[in-house]
Amino acid sequence: MYKIDGEIIKNEKAYFDFANVSLRFANGEMVKKYSPIIWIEGINKSSEEPRIMIETSISDKELKSLKINEEIELKPIKYGEENDVGECITDIILFTNRTFETGLWPDHGNNIEITIKKVADNTFNVKANIEEFNLVFDVEIELLLDMDKEKMMELMSIIEYGWVDKDNNKYDAVNELFSHKYILQSPKQIQESKIGVCWDQVELERYYFNNVQLPIKTYFLCHYDNDKCPTHTFLVYEVAKKFYWFEHSWEKYKGVHKYNTLKELLVDVRSKFIETELNNNYEKMNLILYEYIKPECGISVIEFYKHCESGINIDIDNL
Repeated sequence: MYKIDGEIIKNEKAYFDFANVSLRFANGEMVKKYSPIIWIEGINKSSEEPRIMIETSISDKELKSLKINEEIELKPIKYGEENDVGECITDIILFTNRTFETGLWPDHGNNIEITIKKVADNTFNVKANIEEFNLVFDVEIELLLDMDKEKMMELMSIIEYGWVDKDNNKYDAVNELFSHKYILQSPKQIQESKIGVCWDQVELERYYFNNVQLPIKTYFLCHYDNDKCPTHTFLVYEVAKKFYWFEHSWEKYKGVHKYNTLKELLVDVRSKFIETELNNNYEKMNLILYEYIKPECGISVIEFYKHCESGINIDIDNL
């Protein structure tokens, strides 16, 4: 929540983004950091595109390494002084109707104070008193892991599509042996074999995302046709009220896809599955989506189906 002239307005858009920040001081010292920028949107209802941008000199690593309930206090930097460069505010900019004004220069806004408190994994509470704009806000925002998702896609890039059987033999395509000899690999096994179908690859993605403590959901989409029963598994995560489909195994749609709602995301994946994998030939009642949790490694095809089917049956159209 934040308050403007005594009015409390519910915040819907507050988040961290990242940018490279370079600071040069009077003594010639240059400091470069990959630092979070705090964005607060909707601060003035009369403005067309109101938002405030707070540039900081915290490193992304410092921010992510905070312990739960640990705080960082930020104050404006004083240029020209040979002070130690630590966590500080380097600029505050108010954007309204495609114009902007800076809140720190030339007087540097010395009364401004901002506190960032980690309240949960990837969630932070930001409290600020910005007198230049007569603005006080106190809002929880989430950490955008742009750098992490790029790193994860890079890590996944060594994995090729295929599968490994019980005897550790590799296959570059699903064939008649798959239903009888396939086993679900562990993340370590996938890293070593460098091969996996979507079922395997989602587990490696789960492993990477859990390492950065970003909440995820995994889904199993299946068309029950009493024959091959084509499926696809995929991973979804949410940041700053946006939803992301992280896709590596499906070559045609490889990448990170952003959506405004979970329903929009799931509808899009389903539509692509119907068009690409089913050639638009399907029975709607036989196309089922499950949300599923981490399965045991080493399980067979039938066991994997049963595990996913024990999850939550998602009615996409009524989300």
